Amino acid sequence: MPITFSNKPGLVIYLTAGDPDLATTRDMAIAAIDNGADVIELGVPFSDPLADGPVIQRASERAVARGTRLTDVLGICKEIRAARPNAGLILFSYLNPVLQFAKVQQKIAGEIDARAEGEAKYVRVISPSGMYAHVKLRIEPNAEGMGLDFSVAPDFATGFDALSSDPRISPISAEYIPEIEAAVRDAARDGMTAGHERVDIRVVLTGGSSHEIESSPTAFRAAASMAFTEAAQKANPVVRIGMDAFAKAAKEAGADGVLLTDMIVEEAADYLRVMHEHGLAPVFLAAPTSPDARLKAIAENSGGFVYAISRTGITGTQQELAVGAKELVQRIKQFTTLPVALGFGVSTPEHVKTVGEFADAAVIGSAIVALIEKTLAAEAPAAVGAFVASLRGGVA
Repeated sequence: MPITFSNKPGLVIYLTAGDPDLATTRDMAIAAIDNGADVIELGVPFSDPLADGPVIQRASERAVARGTRLTDVLGICKEIRAARPNAGLILFSYLNPVLQFAKVQQKIAGEIDARAEGEAKYVRVISPSGMYAHVKLRIEPNAEGMGLDFSVAPDFATGFDALSSDPRISPISAEYIPEIEAAVRDAARDGMTAGHERVDIRVVLTGGSSHEIESSPTAFRAAASMAFTEAAQKANPVVRIGMDAFAKAAKEAGADGVLLTDMIVEEAADYLRVMHEHGLAPVFLAAPTSPDARLKAIAENSGGFVYAISRTGITGTQQELAVGAKELVQRIKQFTTLPVALGFGVSTPEHVKTVGEFADAAVIGSAIVALIEKTLAAEAPAAVGAFVASLRGGVA
């Protein structure tokens, strides 16, 4: 369902899923909704939450120690959705847990979707011997399930292109072709990013040259790897990390949107495509240090709402709202009609009231998590409900 803020200002409440346990997280979320929360951010615990302050870091550590994983968070998201069908639900995560989930769901692989050529010349003029290699190859998609095929072009010798007039340079000697193939297979297995294997590729050695004295297996392995990488980049490789599987599971669990703290808008094309295909709102963070051009890109690509962070640094409660918070919200609103929610340091009814004067919603995280940390699990839902009611009461 679309994310809406029926109250003014809206309240976005962050909970670290699994702290103190999953069942209590579910009950706290329901209590928060019943007491005025418009949106619940379910934080996926992660072992290295760099953007979070000590309060949320400790909560994440406790949840991880209990064995909480993304699949568990999806499970309680589904339960909250069933109990409160009209509430806004956002999955708040770092990218790493999503990638780990993806690896479990399906094999990580790389694809190419076009034919491309690559060429590498590995030549060291002033060096010990064994430093000459020249490789030209072509890659293209192979039939699904066929893996990597390596071959030598029938007109291979005509692809000879000497790098100098040295008579000792000639078409690649047959002894180096196995080295070229081995290097190509290694490069395909490692991919552009370690662990992201490219599969179903046809690689054709089309030309190159070797030196009678200066060539070596090592040099040809290096040149072949470089040529393959160049061709693969031209062929538009797509790392199939299973984001589709994650988005599908998130939608089935009842999530309305996703906020990946370390997903930057400049590198989010594939992520945005998947979010839109599955009807999920991509929520991005907008910092006060961002220039207008970047704020415009964030605003234009966000869904649901734009999350404005009142200050740079890590999360945490503050006595006063950051200077410049109002200006940041105004800058964002130049570029979008989406609601703008302000977070980082919002923790009191007075803060919420002030935020409501210039923003559409307030995000409260560390103050809630700190309350949970010092409250018995059995009493946490009631305590969270009362705290949210007090935040809402400040603007009643």
